[in-house]
Amino acid sequence: MKNIFKNLNSTEKALFSSSFFHGLGVETAYFVGITGYAAYNLHATPSLIATIMVCVNIAQILGSSVSGMCIDKWGPQKIVGAAALVTVGVSLCSLLIGTNVKAFIAFAAVLGFLLSTSKTSYNAYAPYVEEGTSGLKRINALVMFGSYSSAIFGPTLGGFIVKYYPTMTVFLFTAVAVFISFVVVLFAKEQYTPPKEEEPKHPLREATEGVRLVFAQPSLRYYLVVGIMLWFSFGAFDALESLYYKDIVHASIQWMGWINGAIGVGMVVGVVALSKFPSRYINSVLLAIFVGFEGIGSIVYVATHSVYVVMLGGFLLGLAFGVAEPMMRTLIQADSPLASVGRVLGAIQTFRVGFTIIPLMLAPSLAKIFGIQQVLIGASVLTVILSFTLVPLARSVDKSLADKRLIYAIDPLGEGEDVSPHDRVSPSHD
Repeated sequence: MKNIFKNLNSTEKALFSSSFFHGLGVETAYFVGITGYAAYNLHATPSLIATIMVCVNIAQILGSSVSGMCIDKWGPQKIVGAAALVTVGVSLCSLLIGTNVKAFIAFAAVLGFLLSTSKTSYNAYAPYVEEGTSGLKRINALVMFGSYSSAIFGPTLGGFIVKYYPTMTVFLFTAVAVFISFVVVLFAKEQYTPPKEEEPKHPLREATEGVRLVFAQPSLRYYLVVGIMLWFSFGAFDALESLYYKDIVHASIQWMGWINGAIGVGMVVGVVALSKFPSRYINSVLLAIFVGFEGIGSIVYVATHSVYVVMLGGFLLGLAFGVAEPMMRTLIQADSPLASVGRVLGAIQTFRVGFTIIPLMLAPSLAKIFGIQQVLIGASVLTVILSFTLVPLARSVDKSLADKRLIYAIDPLGEGEDVSPHDRVSPSHD
């Protein structure tokens, strides 16, 4: 990792910068501007916040599905650029919303669609600009560092903005930052293209190709389960997060930004820690272990009335997520053909977001029965318990891929000269 920023070419610099500025704009506004605005400005109930987040998540499902197909057809650069321009326009529309709840829900949903579109595009970018595992790891590390660094500065900056200015002001900053990301991504030129499929597929087959690939391979099915669990422990209960800050911890709205900045710090530390792991430890069992670690961090995050302990817990769960998420992404992409990488990532993202709808819909009723904090603690404890049930499945996946991993020595972020994990002519990825 120490060499990751040395001797960058223009494309690598542009991709890192674009990822950072896009993330900076989104992260500045997302927490305080959506759930924070609903809780502190609209004085929303758990049911209303749940409704908002369900709409956002459904929009993210659509964004992941659509963007996956579009990436495989036109490449990630065009999709990132188009999504960025639309994000700028939508962010400026925040000036017209006021206290209109229906308009706010529509606004948040459109942003959710655009966010998942951009996220999938950045995640799929590496194989279009590099080939060979060492080069791909370098690109993925740059993109992750850009994204995770923005998760530190964005929410922190958002906290300061809402402390001195009206809450929706954060979206004006979003428009500026995302426009910069659009300009910069124009210089992130694609170098490789997937081979064209000999026979065009029916649009419905195109839309379901990623799902078919995921469920056809046991390893991808396992990573899908892990991905869902990584989001479950607390993120799936977004309907209660802002109310936890407001009614349990009694923190003002700017703390939503500052605490999420601490989560971003944990994520960056996690990425750095992952880069130090020996290649032989990058496996499915380790993923299951870090699902449990994230659950433990989430327990610390929600089992307190102290804003400082909340910040510590946020750092811990961010650290666990910072290790697990890029590790999982690397292993997923190692099993995905280049021509379908966008659809595979889109399908996995779709299922991950889709499964969060269930706890979002249950959260208001559960909170009414048990209380906000008790529901959040219960979800976190459940994550730790379920992580143990993943271990046998993880061992099975590792055993089935043992020969391949010995040959290719998968290492998500290291600078070693590993062999490509794909036995194919076209460039590999992650």
